Amino acid sequence: MKKTRTILLCLLAIMAAILNVKAQEVTITLHPGWTWISCPRTDTVDFSTAFGSFTPQTGDIIKSQWGTSIYKGNGQWRGTISEFYPGYGYHYYSTRTVPVTVTFSVPNPQSNVPTGAIDGIFSVSDTTTVYFSQGNLQYQASTDTWRFAENQWDYVGSDNHNISSSFDGWIDLFGWATSGWNNGNTYYHPWDYSYSSGSQYGHPGQSNLTGMYANADWGVYNPISNGGNTTNTWRTLLIDEWSYVFNTRSTSSGIRYAKAQVNGTNGVILLPDDWEAATYSLNNTNSSESTFDSNTISATQWTILEGAGAVFFPAAGYRFGTSVGEIGLCGYYWSASYFNSTYAYLTSIKESYLTTNNASNRCYGRSVRLVCSAR
Repeated sequence: MKKTRTILLCLLAIMAAILNVKAQEVTITLHPGWTWISCPRTDTVDFSTAFGSFTPQTGDIIKSQWGTSIYKGNGQWRGTISEFYPGYGYHYYSTRTVPVTVTFSVPNPQSNVPTGAIDGIFSVSDTTTVYFSQGNLQYQASTDTWRFAENQWDYVGSDNHNISSSFDGWIDLFGWATSGWNNGNTYYHPWDYSYSSGSQYGHPGQSNLTGMYANADWGVYNPISNGGNTTNTWRTLLIDEWSYVFNTRSTSSGIRYAKAQVNGTNGVILLPDDWEAATYSLNNTNSSESTFDSNTISATQWTILEGAGAVFFPAAGYRFGTSVGEIGLCGYYWSASYFNSTYAYLTSIKESYLTTNNASNRCYGRSVRLVCSAR
């Protein structure tokens, strides 16, 4: 039986950010035969309530991984399931011979998720949980503006070679500790670059971007325009936290990450603590040696994963001086931890390789992905 997989766009993260609205409407087209749908609500809801004014035809079927029900008419579903659960996928079999549009009424949740954050909670130690930002950090020198990328797969790429104090485009590959706060060293502006002077980035000597040097962290010192626009909201993970979130923490499904191509972009998906395997089937999970093409995910399919809290780190390459390389092939993400007076720790994402324990000369331009506290 051929199954037409038309995936319902899960707009939960967006709707959660819109306050003082009674409800939102989400539509889906049910095709003749099988259509793959996902519950668009944040609460458990019975079939009749979810469908509202839509009337199924006798013989229509809803299947989940744990049961099946058949519509018998007069508002009656008979079988082993009777409710939609948020975050799970379902197959709907329509006996109609033409497509039909169904409108779901979705109550607007009052969310505590900070502006600019993905709605997924991640443990980065035994006692600390965080939200990740909606995309990699970007900077425009001409307006002195910081922002998060619009989409998780977005990166600037070759335009990073235009780095300067007056560039009116955007950059997203930064030398270490270049928040703009004068830490007493030579290079601290986001537009600063050099070819060998790693010891001239960050506080002279060996200090993390914490404590009395926390302002050297991009997220601590700067207001992020689409991330709440206040200081002291965001921060960069320490290397031990990078290691914990990728390699140590427990999740509901046991799945922590998977290499993937999302909307044509290579990278790695990090799953939240409460990730359920039934939300989306992923291949070669928790494997640092897997390849990017282990999972090929469209922009539409990604909406389901992101709606369930998934985070994606794109392979945005690196910058050395004004030269940019490995765009789309490798991703390097700074930590807030020093390695020595010249190097700092980072997480490296490559084809058939992933490690949270690399170190790099501080003068290299690397990606920055910020987090905020999940209180």
